[in-house]
Amino acid sequence: MKKNLKKILILLILFVLAVAGYFTWSWMQLREDGAVYTSIEDANLPVAYVNILGRRMNELDGFVEDSQKAAGRGDLTLLPADRKLSVTIDKLDSQITGMQYEIRSLDGERLVERTTLDHWEQSGEEVSAELPIQNLLTEESEYRLTIAITTEKHPAIYFTRA
Repeated sequence: MKKNLKKILILLILFVLAVAGYFTWSWMQLREDGAVYTSIEDANLPVAYVNILGRRMNELDGFVEDSQKAAGRGDLTLLPADRKLSVTIDKLDSQITGMQYEIRSLDGERLVERTTLDHWEQSGEEVSAELPIQNLLTEESEYRLTIAITTEKHPAIYFTRA
């Protein structure tokens, strides 16, 4: 019985020493790393919404690069019968100097429409515009909508939704 107790005590001491050695070694490596960590400021790109039945729906976050990978696939936007899609862009930090939209097939291969808008209404941090969608869309098909704006501070901001 004394031999078993002695073995357990020796193994316990070895275990405690191993754990203490590991944590000491980890702490020393962390100090020698020399990495400097800083916080970055929050993104300040605007957000776009589609206005349906008087409500803002289908939030679109702004990106500085147009990418098919950025296209969200969670929400569908139904096109009104008059084909005039109302959008609101919120949290703008400067004046808009240009706006256009583009509609492509869902895989991004076929360009259906690209239109530059001449008219939008800006009041403070909010812009309202109406996209006059042409009658080139096929019923029961899904498309990818990209809205691109240029502002005094940003050469291009893209809002994409499939």
